[in-house]
Amino acid sequence: MPSTARQSRWSLLRRRRVPSIGVADPGGAGPVPPSADIRVHRRVRHAERAGLLRGERLALPEQDGPGDRDVLLVVRTGLPPATALATLADARSRGQRVVLDLDDDLVSEQAVERLVPQGWDPAVLRTIREVVAAADQVLVSTPSLEDLVAPINSRTAVVDNALDPDLWLAPVAARTPKVDPEELRVLYMGSTTHGSDLALLEGVAAAVSARLGRPVVLEAVGVVVGPGLEGMRRVKIRNGDYPDFVPWLRSIASRWHAAVAPLADAEFNRRKSDLKLLEYSLLDLPTVASRVGPYLDRDEWAVLCDNDAEAWVEALSGVLSDRDAAAGRAATARAATERSRVLDETSVRKWAQLVLGTSTM
Repeated sequence: MPSTARQSRWSLLRRRRVPSIGVADPGGAGPVPPSADIRVHRRVRHAERAGLLRGERLALPEQDGPGDRDVLLVVRTGLPPATALATLADARSRGQRVVLDLDDDLVSEQAVERLVPQGWDPAVLRTIREVVAAADQVLVSTPSLEDLVAPINSRTAVVDNALDPDLWLAPVAARTPKVDPEELRVLYMGSTTHGSDLALLEGVAAAVSARLGRPVVLEAVGVVVGPGLEGMRRVKIRNGDYPDFVPWLRSIASRWHAAVAPLADAEFNRRKSDLKLLEYSLLDLPTVASRVGPYLDRDEWAVLCDNDAEAWVEALSGVLSDRDAAAGRAATARAATERSRVLDETSVRKWAQLVLGTSTM
C-alpha cells in the first residue's frame, strides 16, 4: 500500500493535471467555420490562457477519433455521418465525456423540411439528432433552442453568444473608404440561412432614398444566396476566416451609416440568437431590426420594427436622418454589449465547468 504522504502527492498531481478536450467542428481539417470559432474556439483559447483546460482541434474524419482526451466537444455537425456512431462508441469505451454545442435548430421536423431543399444532407441532420440524444451535455445558444432540445436530452444548458475582446475591442487601424460622399450606406451581414430575411427589404432602400433626397445603398457582406435585391451592392470580403475577417470589418466600418437585421417571422428563426446585433454594436452602427424572435426585447441594441415595407422605411429613414440620435443609439448598444456580452473570466470559467462536467448548475 502506498504511504499517506505518497497518496497525498499523487492526489495533488492529479488535481494539478489540466484536463484536455478535443474539438470536432464542421470544418474538419479546413478553415474553422465562423460559428464554431465564436461559440467554441474563442472560449477554448481563453480557457487555456486561464489554465482551465488544454484544447486541440480534431481533423475528423482524417484523424482517427478523439484519442485519449478527457472530453470530446462536438460543434454542430462536427461528426461525419459515416463515422459518427463509431466515434461516439470509441469515446464511451475510453470513458470520455461527450459535449455538443448547437447554435441553430438542426433537429426539429420543421428544420429538416427547411434545410433539405437548401442542400443539406438528410444523413447529416439525422446524425446531429443522434449526437444530441447521446451527449453527456448539450450547450445551446438561446432559451428557445433549449426548449426544443431538452425533451431529447435533459442535460441541456444555455450559453449565450458572446464576442471575444481580443478580436472586437483590440485597437485596429481604420481605413479611409473610397466611397461616394453623397451616399448613405447600410450594412447587411448575411448567411446561407437568411435568404428569406433579405427579401423583407425589397424596395426599402429606394423608398428611403426618395424620402431623404439622397442615394441610399444596401451593402451586403457575407454569403447572400441568389441575385440579392435590386440595387444591392456586395462588398468583397478580403479574408473569410473569422479571426481575420473581424479586424478587416472593423477597419472599414466608417463606410456605413447604419445596419439592418431583418428576420422573417418563422419557427426556425425564433430559435436563432441575437449575435448579429452584438456584432453591429461593436462596429458602432445604429441598427434597425425586425421585432421578431431573438430581437424581441433587444431595444438597447436596435430600433425594432414590424416586418412590412412601410415600417422598415419609416424606421430606417429615422435612423439615417437624425445622426445625433443615431450616434446615441449606437453608443447605448455598444455599452450593453461590453457590459454583458463579451467574454470575460467569469463567463469562460462557467463555460469550462459545463464542458468538463464540474458545474454545479
